[in-house]
Amino acid sequence: MVHLDPYKKVEFPHFLTEEESLHVAHILRRDEHKILDIPNHDNEGSIYTGTTSKYNVYNLLTHPDIRPLEIPNRLFALPIFTPGKASWFSELWVQSWGNVLHQTEDLKVHTHNDPHNPQPNPLIACSIYLDGKDPNYTHWDGIPQRNERGTLHVAGMYHEHEVKQNIHTTPRISMAMDIYWNEPEITHIETKRFLHIKRPTYISEDHIRRMKGKKNEDIHGHGVVIESK
Repeated sequence: MVHLDPYKKVEFPHFLTEEESLHVAHILRRDEHKILDIPNHDNEGSIYTGTTSKYNVYNLLTHPDIRPLEIPNRLFALPIFTPGKASWFSELWVQSWGNVLHQTEDLKVHTHNDPHNPQPNPLIACSIYLDGKDPNYTHWDGIPQRNERGTLHVAGMYHEHEVKQNIHTTPRISMAMDIYWNEPEITHIETKRFLHIKRPTYISEDHIRRMKGKKNEDIHGHGVVIESK
């Protein structure tokens, strides 16, 4: 299992460069109308609006102009997914979408799994701020934190977060990912929602370490831990 408290988060600066962040933001601005045109009858009445409301009918990582960034390979390289005795993390199931928040729009307080579910399928919730009017903030467990382009925030599935109403005419743009290490049953129904990725052994830190005869010393990952109150 992933060694991250479901009520905490870690962050990884420079997961995307500023240039890459602005590139993905450009793609989302350019193709926003195409995303909004995707039918999503199962999500009618959702609290989410705009491109966020389409999270379950497409996957941003499959976009032909985003695939060259090889984001799946970068996910496997994260210390949080370093293979260990409990799991090799050889396969992951990722859903990814864009959040384009125009003036007056927000992302209300939410978590990415139901804390009252007795048998949840564990996941981690990821977000990357891409572009907008600075300074820009995300509230994690009620605490505002200034966003930096390209920083990957990895939150436990019960860690509350929100984005306050955008008061600017400039859209606030981010991308998000939910990452599962056990296959969700819904992948067989919502086939466009999840990207099934497999670890390429040539970038596996554990594989390289074993080839050099070193021990797998760090299976807990690292980052800046934000304590929940």
